[in-house]
Amino acid sequence: MKKVIWGLVMMVLGLSPGEAQTDMRALYESILEMQVASMRLSRDKLYEIYHPDFELLQPDMARAISISEDMMARITDAMDGSEWERQFGAVEDVWNHLRLSMMSPLAPEEYTRFHYECVTLNRYLDVLADTLEARLESRYPHLDRVRNRYALRQGIYLVNTGYMTRHHELARSMQHILDEHLPRVRRRVEALKKNPPPEASASISLLAAVLNEWNFFHYNLSNPLFSPEKTLFSMANTLNLHIYLLFNRPQKSGKS
Repeated sequence: MKKVIWGLVMMVLGLSPGEAQTDMRALYESILEMQVASMRLSRDKLYEIYHPDFELLQPDMARAISISEDMMARITDAMDGSEWERQFGAVEDVWNHLRLSMMSPLAPEEYTRFHYECVTLNRYLDVLADTLEARLESRYPHLDRVRNRYALRQGIYLVNTGYMTRHHELARSMQHILDEHLPRVRRRVEALKKNPPPEASASISLLAAVLNEWNFFHYNLSNPLFSPEKTLFSMANTLNLHIYLLFNRPQKSGKS
C-alpha cells in the first residue's frame, strides 16, 4: 500500500524517484517546521493574556503566523490530489479553527483549549512525518537526528509555556507541561554538547552560543531575583533562531 501511495505522489508531482525523494525531504522538514511554529503560537497566545503590551509579542506572533501559513501552503500543495489528501484534511480542519482563535485575545479559561488544539495539530503532523520518514530513511539514514533538532526547538517553546502556565496557575491539566518537557530539552541539549552533529562543525562559536543561551534560559526558570517572563520569551526566540542557524548555515559560492 505504501508503494502505491509513493507512486501516486511521484506521479502527481511529476517527479522521478530521485527528485521525489528530495522533494519529500523538503516536505518532511516543512511538516516539522510547522510543528515548531504551532508551539510558538501557543506560547505567544499565552503571553498575549498576561503581557498584551509587550513590545516583542505582536511582531513575533505575526512572524509565527506567517511561517505557519507558508508551511501549510507547502504541505497542502504536496498533498492535493494524492491519497494523503484525506489524511491531511484533519490537519487543515484544526489549523482553520486555530486561525479563528488567533483573531482576538483569549481569556485565561479559553487558553487551555487553544493549547491542546495546537497539541492535536502536532499529533496529526506527527502521523504525516512518520509516514514520510518511513519512505525516506533508506536514502537519509539519520532522519532521527533531523527530527530531534526540531523537537528541541519545539521543546524550548513548551518549556516557556510550561513556566507561564505554572506561574499563573492555569488549569490543573496544564501544570505538568514544565515537568514533562524540561527533562527532554535538557537531554537533547546535553546530547548536542556531547555529540555535535557534522553541521555544527562549521560554526563552533554558534554551538557555544546555543549552549550558553540554554544555561541562561534554564537559570531563569527558577530566578529568585525577579520575574523572568519577558526574559524567557526573548531567550526562547534566540535559542530557536540559533539552533535553526546551526543546522542551516548559508551555502558559500565560489572560492573563499
